[in-house]
Amino acid sequence: METHSIRRAVYLVLALVSGTGLVINFVAVLNGDGPPSLGERLVRYFSYFTIESNILVFVSAALIAAGAAHGVRFVLVHLDAVLGITVTGIIFATILAPDGADVGTASVLLHYVSPPLAVLAWLLLGPWGARSRSLIPPALIWPIAYLVWVIVWGAITDWYPYTFIDVGEHGYGGMLVNALLVLVLGVLLCMAFTAVNRRHRVRV
Repeated sequence: METHSIRRAVYLVLALVSGTGLVINFVAVLNGDGPPSLGERLVRYFSYFTIESNILVFVSAALIAAGAAHGVRFVLVHLDAVLGITVTGIIFATILAPDGADVGTASVLLHYVSPPLAVLAWLLLGPWGARSRSLIPPALIWPIAYLVWVIVWGAITDWYPYTFIDVGEHGYGGMLVNALLVLVLGVLLCMAFTAVNRRHRVRV
């Protein structure tokens, strides 16, 4: 089988993994009973970094599998997908899993399968288009916007998706320090990803 066909097949599997995990979680949200309301449950669903990063993984993987991975916008989306899912995997493995986080089917797919599969697929099969450090600032817009949203929504509802950014537990000072550490991790990862991409002669 040609490398191009292998890449499309692997990314199809990745899209199925992340997509299935997302759908299972979404159906659970729709079928939930009692408080909070359905509207608030939907807002919470999309307020998890795990969900957002897996959405980016699903979209970019589906585009690659369909042979439609072209243009600067795709390069940025894929960089954010690899960045987000790597942060998801690291945070889950080092912080959330030891605290006894949910390990149902959706969690296994989104936390244990999707992150390593997405990173390995990129390392071995590409695409390697994100080569310039000038892509790092725009790639960080989404994580920064996410942190701002979490802070604002948390101040309004007193609900935070993760304990390490819970103001009620850490105060604003502690929460901001933790958020800054995650942001620094994101910058370092972006620098590493673009450096790896530059080592490949083929960009796509």
